[in-house]
Amino acid sequence: MSSDLDVIWSYVGFVPSSGKNDGRIKIPIPPRGAPHPSSFRNSEGIETKCELNPPDLEVVQNALSSLIENAKLVNQDYLSNTNNDPAFDRDAKGRLSELIKVACQALIREADIKSCDQRLQHDVEAAEYRRQRDSQLADTRYTQNASLPIHQFPVELFSKILTFVVHTTNINYYDVEPTLRRLASVARHWKDVILSTPQLWSNLHEAMSATFVHLSLNRSKTVPLDVCFYRESYNYSAPQLGPFSQTILPLSDRWRSVEGPYLAPQILEKLASQVPILQVLRLVRTSTEGVQLGEGLHLQTLNLTEVCVPWDSSRISQLCTLSLTDIRGQHAPTLSQIARILASSPNLESLALVRLEPLDTLKDDQSFVRNISLPNLRSLEIFELSWDSYNRLMKCFQFPFVALKELRLEPEGPADQDVSDTFDYLANGFVQQVNSFADDANASIWFGGRTVTLEVGCPSKGKFSLRTIVKEGVGQKGVDAYSDAVTALAELISAALPDAPLALHTSSDTHPGFSVDNFMRFPSTVELVLQRGGGCDIRSVVQFLGQQHASDSGEGSDLEWPCPKLKKLDIGELLGHPVGNIRAWVKQRWVKWKEPTDDPSTTADQPDGLLEVMIPFKKSRKTEMWCPVQRAQNIKRVVLRRKARVVYDNGEEDQGDD
Repeated sequence: MSSDLDVIWSYVGFVPSSGKNDGRIKIPIPPRGAPHPSSFRNSEGIETKCELNPPDLEVVQNALSSLIENAKLVNQDYLSNTNNDPAFDRDAKGRLSELIKVACQALIREADIKSCDQRLQHDVEAAEYRRQRDSQLADTRYTQNASLPIHQFPVELFSKILTFVVHTTNINYYDVEPTLRRLASVARHWKDVILSTPQLWSNLHEAMSATFVHLSLNRSKTVPLDVCFYRESYNYSAPQLGPFSQTILPLSDRWRSVEGPYLAPQILEKLASQVPILQVLRLVRTSTEGVQLGEGLHLQTLNLTEVCVPWDSSRISQLCTLSLTDIRGQHAPTLSQIARILASSPNLESLALVRLEPLDTLKDDQSFVRNISLPNLRSLEIFELSWDSYNRLMKCFQFPFVALKELRLEPEGPADQDVSDTFDYLANGFVQQVNSFADDANASIWFGGRTVTLEVGCPSKGKFSLRTIVKEGVGQKGVDAYSDAVTALAELISAALPDAPLALHTSSDTHPGFSVDNFMRFPSTVELVLQRGGGCDIRSVVQFLGQQHASDSGEGSDLEWPCPKLKKLDIGELLGHPVGNIRAWVKQRWVKWKEPTDDPSTTADQPDGLLEVMIPFKKSRKTEMWCPVQRAQNIKRVVLRRKARVVYDNGEEDQGDD
């Protein structure tokens, strides 16, 4: 076959991988196993597509034999044409060209089949090798792990350790099955303990396989179950029972926790009558009619989102965790009902009230519970409550919370009263809480368009945050309202953390009322970040720093620097604002710094100064502007920013980029 094909290759100018061609039709041979070419190009550069369907191997072999015979005949006809008729020559070449295309397809197909067989055989051998290797490694691991020191623990103690690992490391129910499999593969002793510990098989999720669910029910025996009803697809208008629910429903007397969205009516009926040991209930948009709770129920965790329950029920008491989200209108609890729930839950550890609309607003309600003590409260989050409801609720607490680690307050505005009046409740709450902080506390304030956010952190106590919404206003009225909010916040910081380092940040939409007078109220500022905003009066800040430079140079009146403890200054994206004054001020402060020495006595006398500066600059003046850096060796970080458009005092502009 090879010699016969060589005749065809030599006639049509075929180029093998190691051969040469004579300028005729060029059809390269692909390597064995490579995909077949989709087209060929003749000597005139005309591309011909090959759209032949590759036949089976037996058909390929027959076709090759036939093609070879035809090629011989065509070659003989051509050699016998002593007159070298051009028409006959073109016809013979055309026939040979078509024959060779089919031959190439057949050869490539045959090579592909053989290559595929070889790869499959290799994969089978590799899979078998891995199976044997894993089996041997598992046997070796089992043998080596049989003598682990932890195996000397009593089975009861080791079982509790594994239960703790499984229940604390699994963020969701999807991790339960693979975690148990990994633990069981460590050693035979581990596998035996896992199979004989019912508590490890108590977590059931609707996404689990039916086989694993039935295995868990058999292994869990009679221990309480933690059940999550959740499917990827639901009929929200008419929830139906799925296979998982039908299996779990008869075991409602073993339910310890239930969670899920859009529960079927049959499940809600169980909650109203047949869940004697239920402790945790987490529901999302389950029923617009409300969920009834059965007699004798003693919940520890209640987490409801768009779900209503009988708020006066005695079953809602002795809670450890309470979270109510997006409950509005006639289904929302009143402030009195919320206060009674809190008063009946002295062991409460976590409280979250988010976007509620309490119905009552009567300030003289005699039934309203006050002086609620929650000594174990560790987390308090209140978002988007009206100011009136927020103030009444906060005043009913007995501050401080000695165990509190996280505090997030964000009342909903605007308020009808003056902004300063809205901070009155903090005198009996927030201030007392942060007063318990240690000396390592720190604070940050973010000024926005209509918001002021305060965050106070302490490594030993936790992190507290307060976000206030400034009353709407236009013109001078809006500026006054914003200034009042900043003033009230400054008084709050001075009372709560007079010596704590403070970071001030302005957002991109800072209110026009923010100016030098605002941050002058915070003398403990160590970090000042000013961003360009639509109306933020940063120009006054720049001009003030320029006046400071003149005062330092003896060219102007004495001015008191508002932030004597400032360590970091970031003035970024000052589009259209002159930076010459502030550039000169930074240079002046750097030049006044003393050189650091190795002598501790002299180092201690060094004055406070900027350690980090981020400021726009002009590239052509970089060397002249920042040369004092060489004289201020105590500077730890300098960021030169050239962004947007910078306008200098002399009118020059610099359009730069990062």
